[in-house]
Amino acid sequence: MEYRYGVRCCSCMIATFPMIEDRLRQAGVIKQDLAGLWFQGAYSSAVAQSASTHRGGGVADFRPILATDKATKILRQCGLAAWPRPSMLPFHSHSVWAGCPHAHPSAKAQVTAYRNGRDGLARNGPDNYPRPGYITWQQALKAWTAQQEKAKPVDPIIGDTSRGSLLPAP
Repeated sequence: MEYRYGVRCCSCMIATFPMIEDRLRQAGVIKQDLAGLWFQGAYSSAVAQSASTHRGGGVADFRPILATDKATKILRQCGLAAWPRPSMLPFHSHSVWAGCPHAHPSAKAQVTAYRNGRDGLARNGPDNYPRPGYITWQQALKAWTAQQEKAKPVDPIIGDTSRGSLLPAP
């Protein structure tokens, strides 16, 4: 467990921050990073409404800027089971890292609810937000990393070193 942006985070969360921030920036949702956008991180029991979901890793409550349909879709594409929580005070976006081994069992149950098209709350209501295909944070990070590698410019002098060659790519 480490602190990032003033909140407790597990290694799964930390590994995904560059991907999440990149995708949110590209979509114009954020300008820089996730700093200042947190209500609650992981390993926390500070908010009674959260029950035990935040007691483990891989869970966060973000400020309303990440509670839009656009941001929710991006978070989900990054492997998070994410829902805006407009009826809860404060209004926020609740996210659980799908596939996080550090998550509390109640947070893992929310991921199961997400996979089943539900809202992750006790009443088990429908999930009415954008639903891209289910993906874990590990799968999303692997795809994003491959995309980043592919997008790297080739040095005209050194060439493509990704294949171990110092000669220019054919």
